[in-house]
Amino acid sequence: MNSTGVRLSVFDLLTARLYKNGIDLHQTWQDTIDRFDSIKKLSEEKPDLFKVLVLRALGLMRVLRDKNKDKEEREITDVKNRSLINLSPVDFEEDWWTIAEYFDRAIGRVMSTNRDGFGAFLPRWVPYKPMLPVLAALLYYIEGTKDLSPIEKSRAYTLIKQWYWSSVFTERYSSAVESKSLSDTLELIEAFKKPEFTPSMVNEARTRVPSLNLYAVSRSGSAVYRGIMSLIALNHARDFLQVDAIEFHNLEDHHIFPKNFLEKKMRIKDKSKINTILNRTLITDETNRKISATSPKEYIDWIPGDLEEVLKPHFINPKCIESMRENSYDKFLERRRMLILTKVQELIGEKESTSTH
Repeated sequence: MNSTGVRLSVFDLLTARLYKNGIDLHQTWQDTIDRFDSIKKLSEEKPDLFKVLVLRALGLMRVLRDKNKDKEEREITDVKNRSLINLSPVDFEEDWWTIAEYFDRAIGRVMSTNRDGFGAFLPRWVPYKPMLPVLAALLYYIEGTKDLSPIEKSRAYTLIKQWYWSSVFTERYSSAVESKSLSDTLELIEAFKKPEFTPSMVNEARTRVPSLNLYAVSRSGSAVYRGIMSLIALNHARDFLQVDAIEFHNLEDHHIFPKNFLEKKMRIKDKSKINTILNRTLITDETNRKISATSPKEYIDWIPGDLEEVLKPHFINPKCIESMRENSYDKFLERRRMLILTKVQELIGEKESTSTH
């Protein structure tokens, strides 16, 4: 607490410490968002959070640099706030700009919809922002050091994907973020060099995901919900009626079986059953308004072109379409659940990709 009674963040406290060394951390932050568009875009709503996240990434980078030193010779041994406040001013600005670049790359990867991205093409779909320091530090290790061979780098990128999706679908970063940030970073670094070693968080996900209760996922703020929306984007899903890429439009987080139809025609009162992620996808707000309370049996006949091709990226296969034509809600939910879980298991390394999805 300062004399005004305002609680200061670790960033504010470190700013005060570094100022006597000629380092203006607040100006550095302003220069950072001027230089890096991805950091600027994602940090607009919560700049104070992102200032600390970049500091945490810097701390992880320094931990990696010191990992072969004796414990007493390391600058910091964790990335908790008490340690970040004590970061050394030596080479601080150089380190800041190094990790800021990788932090920007990490955001770019999370928000990309290409095959190696993570599909969170709007800030609202990023499952866990506190995962970004780990991803930034790992990208720094892979691309900014010479510790890995080409084969190890290839394995590293695969493991990063498995770590990311494992963490999202086990909601790993909902608590104890600082300690998990460090342990995940160190464990993955070890796994990069050891083909026989599977990181514990990936093993945990492979155990837990098959029994993941997607019926109960209905909050748009949950990591699992956002993760599934990201997967739909990664599938390059298009709008139902305009048949155009969803990222080019204002989007509605839409009920596939419309809410009013389920409540009035099918007499379903359980809101969690209506709002489950298994009944949600991304379409344009215009299409959402047009569909309104129309039954799936009716509105799928409005979809132009190849019906299966349009719906498949939304995790709606021919069996699901059959359920829509029958207005069979329970069958639809269960069939879509299996499709989504199969994809998640594939992403965490449990199942091979098939063309039958």
